[in-house]
Amino acid sequence: MGYFRITKKTAQISDGHRIYAIGDVHGCFDLLAELFKRIEEDSKKRQAAKTKIIILGDFIDRGPKSAEVCDLLYSLRDYEGVICLKGNHEEAMLESLGGDLRALRFWLEFGGCATLESWGLDSILIRRASLGENQHELIAAMHDVIPAGMIEWLSKLPLTHRDGDYFFVHAGIRPGVPLNAQKAEDLLWIREPFLSSLRRHEAVIVHGHSETTLATFSSNRIGIDTAAYRTGCLTALGLESDQQWKIETSELPLASDALPIGSPAKHAIA
Repeated sequence: MGYFRITKKTAQISDGHRIYAIGDVHGCFDLLAELFKRIEEDSKKRQAAKTKIIILGDFIDRGPKSAEVCDLLYSLRDYEGVICLKGNHEEAMLESLGGDLRALRFWLEFGGCATLESWGLDSILIRRASLGENQHELIAAMHDVIPAGMIEWLSKLPLTHRDGDYFFVHAGIRPGVPLNAQKAEDLLWIREPFLSSLRRHEAVIVHGHSETTLATFSSNRIGIDTAAYRTGCLTALGLESDQQWKIETSELPLASDALPIGSPAKHAIA
């Protein structure tokens, strides 16, 4: 099942809470469906707790089913137990929707084409826009297929979440800067000097953004972007009291119809 217990640490989340933080989904709807099922199974084995699922951003781009991932997470927007953080890929899409042509071309180069194709947009129109042609036409087409309510929801996603001794964010933080003074650019994009920092931060930073073959556990940060779109491994970090564990998908995910929209997440957060 890809599940094992990590040696206990001193960092703790709030009493009576359980958290599952999920790394970068990148359009891999089938893997997310499987991971929700495994989280539900894991939660049922444990004592009752106030449970939250935190998506660490970058749930679009690169993989084939970004629209389906967005539909699922959007359907869960009113559940207090599901928290979606904004990633740099969501930010790039929003800038593109807002008419920033430079952002659009950049976004299309690093994964946006797959996202727009998942919404059924014409591949020729997308390719031309990536070359700097018909960009306004593509932006108008994006607004035609992506619901306005979803765009508003994406624009209002938080950048961080704090629980006990853990700080959840997409990319990381600027070492030495108080958590409440971090810049959005760093929270969404930073790699160095964050990844190599040995500094004791105000909290253990749980993040995605920087791909690794295996989840990375260190004293000051936990990285859980295991490049699901190319490895088939989507990772969730489990936290309760002072315990840490991980749950991962296999290379052969369950069929997407194993996840009726919204139901496993609702069960897991009950």
